[in-house]
Amino acid sequence: MSLFSIIIPHYNSVKYLEELLTTIPVEEDIQLIVVDDKSQENTEALERLVLDRGGIFLHNTTDKKGAGVCRNLGLEKATGKWLLFADADDYYVEDAFDRIRQYADSEADIIYFAPTSR
Repeated sequence: MSLFSIIIPHYNSVKYLEELLTTIPVEEDIQLIVVDDKSQENTEALERLVLDRGGIFLHNTTDKKGAGVCRNLGLEKATGKWLLFADADDYYVEDAFDRIRQYADSEADIIYFAPTSR
């Protein structure tokens, strides 16, 4: 079981998703799950990148359903104690996981963090 499962829905956003992935540490306690929602872009290199990082790359095999359905597909594979959701055009700031880890032993059901925009 992972400590964190990060679920990322994706549709035609390879460039942004590649940037997001560079901000997520490759660590054993972080499970990466990317769910493609029938993108029309070529996602083979992106899928290889996710798999090479030890992540899971899922394909929505039905009609395009939207981010919510993709998140639910990711939830079916999530093993983390904590779930984190990101959109393909998001990114994590440099010390994000240091901050998040401070709450890893919390008894809370949900923890909110203020976003930073650029």
